Amino acid sequence: MCTSEQASPVVLRFQGLWPENLSGFEKHRKREGGDLGHIDPVLTPANRRLLGQADWAQTLWNDIEDMRLGNYVKELASLKKRRRKKDLERRLAEGPNDPWRATRHGPLREVILTVNADWFERNLDGFWASMGMSREDVFEHLSKQWLVENFGEDCRHASADVDEKAYHIHAVIAASKVTPDGRHMLQPSARKLIKNYEKAQDSVGKFFGDAGIDLTRGVRRKQALRDALEHNRMVRAAMKDGTATKDDLVDLPEYRAHVSPRKWREQQEINLAERDIAQAAKEKDLHERENTLSGREADADKKHAEAVTVLGIAEGVAEGRVDVLTGVDAPGTGLVGKARAVFGKAIDRLRTSARTEAREELSDAFDQIRAADDAIVEIARTLPDGLRDRVVKARKGLTRSIVGLTRKSREWLGRPNPDEPRE
Repeated sequence: MCTSEQASPVVLRFQGLWPENLSGFEKHRKREGGDLGHIDPVLTPANRRLLGQADWAQTLWNDIEDMRLGNYVKELASLKKRRRKKDLERRLAEGPNDPWRATRHGPLREVILTVNADWFERNLDGFWASMGMSREDVFEHLSKQWLVENFGEDCRHASADVDEKAYHIHAVIAASKVTPDGRHMLQPSARKLIKNYEKAQDSVGKFFGDAGIDLTRGVRRKQALRDALEHNRMVRAAMKDGTATKDDLVDLPEYRAHVSPRKWREQQEINLAERDIAQAAKEKDLHERENTLSGREADADKKHAEAVTVLGIAEGVAEGRVDVLTGVDAPGTGLVGKARAVFGKAIDRLRTSARTEAREELSDAFDQIRAADDAIVEIARTLPDGLRDRVVKARKGLTRSIVGLTRKSREWLGRPNPDEPRE
């Protein structure tokens, strides 16, 4: 037999259960729904029902409905017998009530019995080993016996799950009581082990401990808390007369709230999801920062290019060139657009000046051509007929060339000259 240091604590938990949860309980037990992420499907066929009939959930539901309707009929009969006509009419309109008092945890209890997974992996010796039983077999046998001895027919169901991390047993308790007025009510506290959690821990610890399979009661946390509170109360009283100091106070035991495996797994999933969301947010923030930096670099390159273009425009204007904006996009909101707006008038003045100078030069040339043409006409008048015809033909060719040159000069200058003669 193992010593107390080697013994493992028996885990006993009570959880509230409502009648409407029975169908979900059965679906999960049969692995037809619910949280199945922690289930090993290869081992699922080894799960087994230990107590109760196959249709226990439906039977329990029917019994609860019978309680509800039976209580209702008795209540109506009592009101009719006492001639409480108004109360009778009111209750007829309201319908049957639930056969339990208002409760936070529900009128049923789910019992969970298990031991740390390491306990099931140890070698078994002594009497139980001689019977050819495994640790799971022994724990199952003792669990059934403890449930029947303490809850009797109120234990409507018990089953063993072997397809999860640790072997464990689920049971459903439907404790009931008949009230003085004859109503049948579900009342978990009708069973003393449900009413007093410490007694339940004492009971299961002693029962399994006496079986000689290195199991013991769990830590007496509530008793340890009570002992610590009482000790500190006495120390504070002694501090008043100087017979004790603050150093004599003890720390209170750490409170450990029980969390069901299902809720623990749900919380783990939530933690993982929150971690993934936080990581995604960090990656998104980094991506946005990289895009912002790239955008700033692109803006800097654009502004540098615009600055170079503006500098070229300024230098061209300073040198008197009228072609400095050739190939530049139309004015806009950018730096180049502002430069065009600033230097636009100067460019127009340069172009106007260039056209004016060209027009003056052409005007002088046309005047000289006209004078030469007049001289040719005067000379032709004094020549013989044969020479005169040759001069007239030459003058016509010269006139066509002058007209063509005039048109080209108009196009180059960008505007017509109404003072120039037509052919």
